Amino acid sequence: MSVVACDLAGTSWGSYSIPDYANHLENFTVLRSGDVLSWEFSLKVYDDTYDPDDPESSRVILATGKQSGLSIAYCDNDDPDEVPKTRDNFIGSDIGPDKLMSEWNDHWMNASVYGTLTLDDEQPNRPPEVAGNITDWELIPDGLPDTITSSLNDIFSDPDGDKLVYSVSSDNNVLNIRIEDDTMVVISASDYFIEPLVTVTASDGDYYANIQFTVHCLIDAVNAIPVGNLIGIYPNPAATSAYVRIDNNILGLVEIQVLDLSGRILVNQRRFKTAASAEYAVDLSELTAGIYMLQVRQGSDCTTKRIIHQ
Repeated sequence: MSVVACDLAGTSWGSYSIPDYANHLENFTVLRSGDVLSWEFSLKVYDDTYDPDDPESSRVILATGKQSGLSIAYCDNDDPDEVPKTRDNFIGSDIGPDKLMSEWNDHWMNASVYGTLTLDDEQPNRPPEVAGNITDWELIPDGLPDTITSSLNDIFSDPDGDKLVYSVSSDNNVLNIRIEDDTMVVISASDYFIEPLVTVTASDGDYYANIQFTVHCLIDAVNAIPVGNLIGIYPNPAATSAYVRIDNNILGLVEIQVLDLSGRILVNQRRFKTAASAEYAVDLSELTAGIYMLQVRQGSDCTTKRIIHQ
């Protein structure tokens, strides 16, 4: 992409030219942090003996403490006689610090009203950057804590090495989300059947960066009922087998299923319950290590619990 940096050159409006100073700007970039835009550029500086035919002879060597004139202007509209007003289409329109119309747009030929810029060796603060992402999260609404990530410091970075402070928000209060150090944990309400949008923000105190992800409910077609408090699974985590203990007055057919996080049934067992208390072994030996859902169905009642297979 070609860059054009036009300006006015000369000493009066009666005799001026419009040179292209693009080669004076060796690097130029625009950074965005939220609603803040930062312009960063490297600029060659020349003294008042500048000759366009021999510019290097007036090149200035910059060092800490060096002072130079500074004029900042923008695409404004400061022509009092323009009707209707239209936006100026160039950077460089300024009526000067004395607000005299005689100085209007004259900085290109008169530096006496410039401000002063003093160079220092401090690196300007740069905004945090997003270095990774958090994919949409699938959550079992069992009221148990679930770690979404334990490495927020790998997802966000700061080019200046500043310590980042993290915060999180959701567009619905059915989720309890907390951040400790760089670990983010979420707990769902037991009746959670919606899909909140979660925003994670990293701030260095001046600037911020954020990412968003959605939390999906895995069992929105399952009716979880209070009898779940009477159904236990042990051990959890489990190795080759887990045991389901049921303590309720529901007798008859019991269907025990183990599902992966996509809802695919991997284990399906049927037992006949004849007493208030019963215990059944569930074979996990064919499963790979990971997190699964274990469902217990008794007639129209269904309880879902999370189980970890080691």
